[in-house]
Amino acid sequence: DNHETLADALLGTTLRFTGIPTGTYTGLRFGLGVPSDLNAMRPEDYATGQSLANGSFYWDGWNSYIFAKIEGRVDTNDDGMFDGPIAYHTGGDDLYRTVTFSNLDIVVTGTGEATINLTLDALDMLSSSQATLDIINEGFSHSNPDDNKDVVISTKVMDNLSNAFEIVD
Repeated sequence: DNHETLADALLGTTLRFTGIPTGTYTGLRFGLGVPSDLNAMRPEDYATGQSLANGSFYWDGWNSYIFAKIEGRVDTNDDGMFDGPIAYHTGGDDLYRTVTFSNLDIVVTGTGEATINLTLDALDMLSSSQATLDIINEGFSHSNPDDNKDVVISTKVMDNLSNAFEIVD
């Protein structure tokens, strides 16, 4: 919810991780979503203060955490006015994705610090060489496992999202 304007998005987000041993690392891997063993649990299964204890990140009806919420507005008739919403809300074990970067040179110093700059291109979330979303006809998904069209759209969103990250200098 912190990238609702272009100015906010350009500020980016900083994530800090502690306890990483000093050394040189050759790759980076992270998940998009919640792995199935953790996704099988509910917010009340976690201690207060843990990220997965937050009930606003969980869908009771589908017994899943929310993996991504991508929302925006679209000009459906090319008149310069945003006249329609797009909303992609994904979750469910089948939509968990892993992002991997190899052949890196990440040096964690004695202070336990290293900086990695990642970008996420919103256009790449909507269109890739594998799958392009037709945002007029596929502008909404809520990861409904009982709706085949919704499954197709949510799968495109998560596949594209997992390929939309880049490491930049």
